[in-house]
Amino acid sequence: MRTLLSVAEMTTGGAERMVAELARGLLEVGDAVAVAGDTGDFDRLLDESDAKRYPLPGRGRSPVTAARAAWGLRSAMRRFRPQVVHAHNVKATGVAAVADLPRLGRRAPLVATFHGVRREEYRRAASVLRLADAVVCVSNDLLEGLARYGIRPERLRMIPNAVPLASPLSHTRREALDRELALGEGPVVSFIGRLVEQKAPWRFLEAAALVAAERSDCRFLIVGEDPLHP
Repeated sequence: MRTLLSVAEMTTGGAERMVAELARGLLEVGDAVAVAGDTGDFDRLLDESDAKRYPLPGRGRSPVTAARAAWGLRSAMRRFRPQVVHAHNVKATGVAAVADLPRLGRRAPLVATFHGVRREEYRRAASVLRLADAVVCVSNDLLEGLARYGIRPERLRMIPNAVPLASPLSHTRREALDRELALGEGPVVSFIGRLVEQKAPWRFLEAAALVAAERSDCRFLIVGEDPLHP
């Protein structure tokens, strides 16, 4: 199978990490893989792999940027000749559809994975995702949201993101971390993710304040970076 993975950009994020993990997994089973999208920090996850890389303009939502990305993706498809195009999230799906696959001589099926948008953007997202032959949602909540805006149930599937398991820590390393972070013997609650508005990290802080008022032995950790770190 020749699979082209399309993403807006390979910046730090869950969807972008999934693209890299999926590329490596497909390569391991013998598929030919290409990744198309703007460059970013997570390109390092593709280092030393056999995935072909096609950089595209991807930052911003302007029509000019989208048109340039579609033209670049069309060129990448002409060279790579994919048997399936797998677009991640709404913008990449729209770009793949505009790239006009039928004119390449054979139309590769377009699969979209929907990683989520804000509630007020669901209607617009559904209008773009309808252009895909199939839409994969990473949670039932996302699937139900798209169904409410008219995407037929038979074109929707829910497949949760796979997460590679980290190597277990040794007892010595665990004890060292406990001392470094002053965790003590009580419960530890963590927020792990990008510190951006859509992750709503302030809700974690509000919940932590409520719990701490009742359980002084609890410790709370925030693991992540990005604009809301201060």
